[in-house]
Amino acid sequence: MLKNYKLTQEIEDFIVEEKKNNSKLSCRGLTILIQQKFQKEISKSLINNVIKKNNLSGPVGRPRTREIIVKKETEKEIEKKPVPPLPGNYLLENGGFFLLKAADLRLGLTFHLADGISGRIPEITSQIIETLIYSPHYKDKKSLAFLVEEEVAEETSKRFSERLAGIPLGELRSLAKEIDINTNFNDINELWENSISRLSSFLSHYFPGEFQFMEFDAMFQRFFSLAAKLESKPELLTIQLFHPKDFPWINDAVWYEGFSHASQSLNEARIFTPKKQLIRINPKVEIL
Repeated sequence: MLKNYKLTQEIEDFIVEEKKNNSKLSCRGLTILIQQKFQKEISKSLINNVIKKNNLSGPVGRPRTREIIVKKETEKEIEKKPVPPLPGNYLLENGGFFLLKAADLRLGLTFHLADGISGRIPEITSQIIETLIYSPHYKDKKSLAFLVEEEVAEETSKRFSERLAGIPLGELRSLAKEIDINTNFNDINELWENSISRLSSFLSHYFPGEFQFMEFDAMFQRFFSLAAKLESKPELLTIQLFHPKDFPWINDAVWYEGFSHASQSLNEARIFTPKKQLIRINPKVEIL
């Protein structure tokens, strides 16, 4: 149950600013953004009061028939599976993607995408969006499930991908523009490519200057493709990254300093997962 935190002026201003920047942003989406930024849970009714007070409300009410359709689609299409605990010695593929995950939680890209698309597909979730963005880079689906914190069935991903492909490109480009994603795409897969490039670009600002203009492929080779082990506690998620013995940058002091700088910067930003675990990245990469 949500705790009845009192709305501060800072949180109220944040709600108004986010709603003005994205009129399609729902109360559900705002609760998530508030949790990320302030580590507080605010009820949707309080958020809705702020929206109404500032005359930012959209059309209200839905036909009853639409509610029934949404319920049926939700039950049919979303197949959630709990992610089983990882064995202590299990190495996650592309563990460096947790750097992108932290950047996404700070930027709110997948939450904004899911919220914007929910007008067309009400049952879409940020975990489904994340799965569609990251899955082309994963062979090990268990590793992907731990990254997005939910195992999305392959059939579910396929169905949502087909439905998303049916949304007019103009709408998708308008949504991408709102959250500063490159709008130069011609299909849904290119939107996911541009999304991951946006996350990589945002993340690069946590690195020192040598890495701030590297594109996704170069960052993938140096950082995102590293393996990882997780240590998960109720309030803390610790990520230890590893590189192989034949890693090209094994003797590169600039590489080590860059990673250490980025991980410490992300740790200082105090980024929380949707499960309210503080993300901590070990600034020292170990050798496999």
